[in-house]
Amino acid sequence: MRDRYTLTAPDQVAAAFGATPQVDAARAAWWRPRYNIAPTQPAPVVRLRGAARVVELLPWGIVLARRFGRRGIQGRRIEPIAMTRADAALELDEYRTALARRRCLVPATGRFDWITGEKRDQPVYRHLADGAVVGFAGLWFDERSGQTVETRFTILADVRPGDDAGAPYVVPAELHATWLDPAVPGADAIAALAAAPPPAWITTPVSRRFTDAAVDDAACIKPLPDPAAQLALF
Repeated sequence: MRDRYTLTAPDQVAAAFGATPQVDAARAAWWRPRYNIAPTQPAPVVRLRGAARVVELLPWGIVLARRFGRRGIQGRRIEPIAMTRADAALELDEYRTALARRRCLVPATGRFDWITGEKRDQPVYRHLADGAVVGFAGLWFDERSGQTVETRFTILADVRPGDDAGAPYVVPAELHATWLDPAVPGADAIAALAAAPPPAWITTPVSRRFTDAAVDDAACIKPLPDPAAQLALF
């Protein structure tokens, strides 16, 4: 389960991305420190409105009803797509418009991951030492359900050999403008991200508390008390 991340410092978002908050009153309760952002939940997204950057709360996860239908494959309703492989975004027609003109930044202060262990996998929290806000690469979609149109987003994953799930692309501050600029071709924008050095993540072992999407508190990122758990990662 890698489709969980945090944004513990929403007050830093406007300055970090040069964006103006435009929070819908109906979703204002979600504008708070978040310790366990899960698919379908509203989360801050930075995108362009004209030439200006704005921060909005959008649901995480796209449906792609044109590809699968609302009932999904063989009549089963599909789960929203929270993470999209970058290679899929480059290849599939359903992503063409979003990759060309609807790129966005997803503010985050860390993400949850798993490290394979001998007996069982260990959940970890990856974050920067100073707790700074970073921007994951995202795409936004206007998705229709009946007469209603809802804007949703997905996060692009950098998939490498031997890693089918992948990890979110992090957009360095110097590439924020490039990523958001629709004049830059999508393939070129992804290539720029791929060439950028990865963040200096700190890896902290944590409990499985974050696996419950209903739980959203600071205990989700609390380090395990056993020092041996930290040493076992290296």
